[in-house]
This record gives sequence, structure tokens and C-alpha cells, in this order.
Amino acid sequence: MSRLPLPRTNRTRCGVRSAQDAHQQRRAIVTLEFLGVFPLLLIFGLSIAQFSMAFRLNQRVVFASRYGAKLAAEMPRVGDVNVGNFNAAQTRGNLKSRIDAWLAASGLSPASEVILEHNVCGAGNGLQRQSDASADSSTAMAARLPALPEAWHADNVCYVRVTVAVPVVPNVPNMLKTFGLNWNGVTFRQSTVFRMETDNQPPVPKITISEQDLPPGLKLAPQTTSADAGDDRDEKPTPLRLIASRSGPFDITLSGKSSQDAEDSLSKMSFQWDMPGAAQGSTRGASVRMKFNAPKDSTIVQKMVTLSVTDSCHCSKKAEVPVELTRDLAPPPSLDDDPT
Repeated sequence: MSRLPLPRTNRTRCGVRSAQDAHQQRRAIVTLEFLGVFPLLLIFGLSIAQFSMAFRLNQRVVFASRYGAKLAAEMPRVGDVNVGNFNAAQTRGNLKSRIDAWLAASGLSPASEVILEHNVCGAGNGLQRQSDASADSSTAMAARLPALPEAWHADNVCYVRVTVAVPVVPNVPNMLKTFGLNWNGVTFRQSTVFRMETDNQPPVPKITISEQDLPPGLKLAPQTTSADAGDDRDEKPTPLRLIASRSGPFDITLSGKSSQDAEDSLSKMSFQWDMPGAAQGSTRGASVRMKFNAPKDSTIVQKMVTLSVTDSCHCSKKAEVPVELTRDLAPPPSLDDDPT
């Protein structure tokens, strides 16, 4: 006995239910997959944003250290504000304040630490540090950095290094803290080394003869108003003229104590004299004695004296001056002359 087929309407309803069930199952699976992948996508997106901002911050710290090194390299070696006190808190317009102003113009927070190192001759305080309480000690920071390049003071070659540290937070949002990547307390540090651009000023040597140190029978010529040794330029130096009232030997004291140096005091400078009758380079000291023989007539006796002055930075300069001696042969005034 054959079975009767089911009504068409019943078959259609069963097919609709099966399609709806399959669609709902697929939606549930997609939802579960999305819920599983969404945290990964969120972390990936936040990571791209956060590390992009961190990279930008690091580049800004690099630029800040270069800016600070340029400022330090252009500072004078002496004066009220110099490379030896440029990063001191009491110095007006100090290095950290200028770096902080640069960072503020870039929309960043102040630096947590600024370190200035130098090996500049004639300037003190080779390590200067300004920082807040959370920064590492300067000793620990310096230990992580290589030594500065060797300085050659005689050639005016020396270096400065500026290290800038900037905290990551609040300059970069701490968006991954919930996922275990916490940047609180993390800082970016960058250092830049520049060669010092201001040179050590050489000494200015001067040879003088004091009227009080002249022996009896010897005096300075009236036109000798200053005993300046001149310099090593093309101009001829002004001679030191002496007038003797008698012939014969005289001991003359020459002094270099009027020599000056912008970075050093007189006690830190060394002197070397070269003069006739003395072995070259053997006469040292700020003062020296030389012998002169006054002629019997009005002949001018001239000797060339050279003084080299060297400062504590091994920077030297030489000057030479002719010393001239002649006789005063003017006749003494007659007693018969009327003084009126």
C-alpha cells in the first residue's frame, strides 16, 4: 500500500525553520568569534597609537638634547654666565629652563633631568645636573655614558655633552595599562655631544720696565709713555727707550707681570724669555734681568727681547720688543745763566 505524500505546505514550513535555525547559528558563531578577536584588535590598535606617540616623544627628546648641546657649545668660557655654570639652578636663563621652554613649545612636559658635561679648559664644574626627585643620581647616569672625546687644549679642541630625560607619562597616554603595559615611571633619555665652539683666548704678553726698578744713572725716555710689547701682527712694536747719564754696564729688570689672560690669573701663566746673551728658552719667570753697556757717545744700542706667555690651557702667544739705550750728552746748565 503506497504512502500518500505530505502536503506541500508542511514541507515548506519545515524548510523555512531549518534555514532560520542555520542563520541564527551562524550569527552566534560570528558573534563569539568577534568577541574573541575584539580584545586583540583593540590592543593592536591602541599599541599602534601609543607607540606612534612614544616614537614622536623620543624624537622630540633627541631634538631637545641637540638644542641644549648647541647652546652649551656656544657659551663663553668665562664671565657671569659661562659653560661652567650654565646648568646651575641659580643661573638666570640656565640650560634646563631653556630646554623646558623648548619642550613646552612642543606641547610636552618639563624635563625630569638635564645633565651638562664638558672637558673645557678654563671652565669649572665639569658635571652639572638639574633634576627632580624621581630622576636617577648623576653618578649612576654618568656611569651609563661613555667618556667624552679626548680634549686637545693647545688646539682649542674640547667637547660638551647634554643629556635630557623626559617622562613618558603624561606626554603619552598610558592606554595599555589595563593590559599589563604600564609606562608610569618610564623616561626617555637622549644625549648629544658637540665640539666647543668658543676658543680659549690666548694670553696678551706685555714687557714693561718700571721707573722705580731702574738703577741710578738710567731713566726712561720721555716719549716712552707705555712699555707695551705690542703683538705678533705686522706692525712694528713700540721700543722701550732708556737714557743713561754715564757710560758703562747697567742691569735692567724687565717684567711680564702686566701680561693678561681672559681665563687665567697671573699665577697660572708661565713665562719664557729669549734675549741676547742668554741661552734660548733658559730664562723663565715673570721678571728677568739683562745687562746693557751704555755707549760713550750718542750711539743707540738696541737689543731685541722676546717674551712667550703660556696659560694653563697650553695656549701660547709671543711678543717681542726692542730695548734701546743711548747716552744723554746734553751739557749741564751753566752757573752764569740767568734763571729768569
